[in-house]
Amino acid sequence: MTEPQPASASSELASRKAALRRLVRDRLRAMTAEDRVAGSARICERLQARPRLAAARRLMAYMPLPSEVNVEPVALWCLARGVELCMPWIDADRREIVCVAVSSLSDEVFAIEALGIRAPRGGKVLPPSQLDAVVVPGLAFDAEGRRLGRGGGYYDRLLGQMRPDAEVVAVAFACQLVDEVPAGPLDRTVPAVVTDADAFYTQTPPLPSVRTPVEPPEKRGP
Repeated sequence: MTEPQPASASSELASRKAALRRLVRDRLRAMTAEDRVAGSARICERLQARPRLAAARRLMAYMPLPSEVNVEPVALWCLARGVELCMPWIDADRREIVCVAVSSLSDEVFAIEALGIRAPRGGKVLPPSQLDAVVVPGLAFDAEGRRLGRGGGYYDRLLGQMRPDAEVVAVAFACQLVDEVPAGPLDRTVPAVVTDADAFYTQTPPLPSVRTPVEPPEKRGP
């Protein structure tokens, strides 16, 4: 069981995280729309070239906020190849991410929720342990795989439920990389980061993925 941090240490950690969020948000605001489009395209190309991600049969991506890396091309690439694609729905009461399978990225499938986030209207729910891969957003990352999110801890809890052999890869613009992300005992690291300038493992690559068996689209039931 994780020991609770002293109040002073917890307060200092929160202050350091808040300062880093302000710094990185300023960097993101300085990016032009053209930079975001070009950077997102390079990141998507790098994601599609990753063998373990390409081998996944069940993958979760995300619907981006305006300042985030746009990975919708990767989501469409998955759907075109018959991969079971999941998108996150935030269960605010339970403070967790629910993995919802989607059949398209159309407005009929998604609704605009809090903060302008597009989230699935409904669909089959998969436990995180059934995902072969997940693409993780965030505000800041460092070379050790430490991740700074938006403060809810949702992805930390999700990553704690993933299989050890699943492909977990974070995406970010190069300006979101920092020397050190302040982290506490509940903050999860990511094993790989892909940016518009580079792609690197932050830890030893995991064992070859044990893919979840999925029938090809034409053989699926109604």
